[in-house]
Amino acid sequence: IKISSSILLATSGMQADLLAFQHKIKENINDYQVKDEKSFSISNCSFFLSSVLYSKRFFPFFTFNLLSGLDEKGEGVNFSFDAIGSFERSQGNCKGKGEQLVQNLLDGQDLINQNEFGKKTQQLSDHVALLKNYFLKAVQRGITLGDGLQVFILTKKGILVENNTLRAD
Repeated sequence: IKISSSILLATSGMQADLLAFQHKIKENINDYQVKDEKSFSISNCSFFLSSVLYSKRFFPFFTFNLLSGLDEKGEGVNFSFDAIGSFERSQGNCKGKGEQLVQNLLDGQDLINQNEFGKKTQQLSDHVALLKNYFLKAVQRGITLGDGLQVFILTKKGILVENNTLRAD
């Protein structure tokens, strides 16, 4: 879900909890923005999400969340959350059924500084192609994974959405 012009929340897990959690987040952030007349920063949003998840720790939302956005300096920031609100800042992360296959590739690859051939690069198109390749490999190995990939690209200009078909059985 789009939290602000520079913050996105991706959620995986049980569909009913996912919808309830996202509704609660949207509602609370809307109230905050109306009352205080300012938007959330990415760090404020990470602590807010953690507190909402932790408040339900005895009967948690069965959701696993990724929060991505731009900080005050305009640099990309990612936070990964578990079901009870523990979170960490990371360079790249994924959640869902493909996590076990793709996360290892993300951990082994310095996405900011080099491509799959070890050459230094800063091209956004190279990063997106690399991610598509990782997910394509995961889909080929895992028959229960989905058929598509939706890539959200946050820039200072806004959010770009790219839909990709990974397989057409």
